[in-house]
Amino acid sequence: MNKQIEKNGLNTGEAGLYTFPFWLYVDTRTPLLAGDFLKGGTLIRFYPPFRSASANFMPMPRVKPEAIPFLSEARPSNSLPLIHVVTLPIFQPDGGPGTIALWSDQWGKKLNIFPMDSLRIDLVNSPQGDFTLPAVLHKLLERLRVRSRQWWILRSIDALLGYERSRFSIIRNGAPMDIGHGIVHARIPFGFEKPIDDTLWMRSVQDVGEEVETFPYEMSVLDAYYYLATSDLRSMVIHAAMGCEQATETAFARLWEARNKGQEFKRGRVMTGYDLPTHLSRDLNRFLGRSFEQEFPVEFAEIRKLWDARGRVAHGGKAQFIYNGILRTIADLQGETMLAAVQKCINWLRQLYDNTV
Repeated sequence: MNKQIEKNGLNTGEAGLYTFPFWLYVDTRTPLLAGDFLKGGTLIRFYPPFRSASANFMPMPRVKPEAIPFLSEARPSNSLPLIHVVTLPIFQPDGGPGTIALWSDQWGKKLNIFPMDSLRIDLVNSPQGDFTLPAVLHKLLERLRVRSRQWWILRSIDALLGYERSRFSIIRNGAPMDIGHGIVHARIPFGFEKPIDDTLWMRSVQDVGEEVETFPYEMSVLDAYYYLATSDLRSMVIHAAMGCEQATETAFARLWEARNKGQEFKRGRVMTGYDLPTHLSRDLNRFLGRSFEQEFPVEFAEIRKLWDARGRVAHGGKAQFIYNGILRTIADLQGETMLAAVQKCINWLRQLYDNTV
């Protein structure tokens, strides 16, 4: 492909180098190759993600000991010897899902599933306005996020690392009693995340070239997992409910178009109001003879709780729902159960219209 491009004289352009406040976990057991495509006279080339930072680097600054504020009478004569540690998620081939703490800037035994933080993209002879580096970068990251389900991609890494870096004992005026110790906060991956191997990488590059659509609900559900990881349960509820609702309406639209060729989809013909549980049960059963409530009653009950909580949060309330007449507050474990139900529902909906279309 590249030799043909050179013959056509496409030999001028620009390369963009990027670093990220999140990691791209790559399977280094099968090295990734550069992937490119030619579209509209433009060559777009994606180089495999690479690592720029040291082992114990995190995309947040180290605490500078001499900058720590103290009352004048409490400031120590010597700066605190702070310990810098970073905790990385690890995948199954390295003993995960779990975490590993790195205290040095050296890797020691290198991980098989390795956290990359940088990327290069080339654009050669891009006509003005047709392609831009930021646009193709965002599309690639979007496809990598959806295909790998590494929900932290395109978001901050704070969901995995937290904010606290060190802690030390003090007397009343704030003077330190000891040198303190490094704080390790870690979020273990949920377990469904996949490393970026050579196949996933090339498929993602191909997606960009073929302009594959990323459905809004795909991003909404991954955002919900991000918010769950940060214990922002109100945002988790909103994004999970929104993603499930978007996926449901997409399914109805595609099923309608498959069964009514040439007729424009109008939601009022098959969907009653704006009640997600009703759409997944009565409406879908009337339209297709299938019901998520009947086929997966346990998961449907979780979605009903989620929809109740969504209504409360949307009107300024807490992430709560009523179950057996008792108002209950969503905790992290409950949120994870709800999200698993949402994902099962979305997979089921996609099978319905994939099998029909």
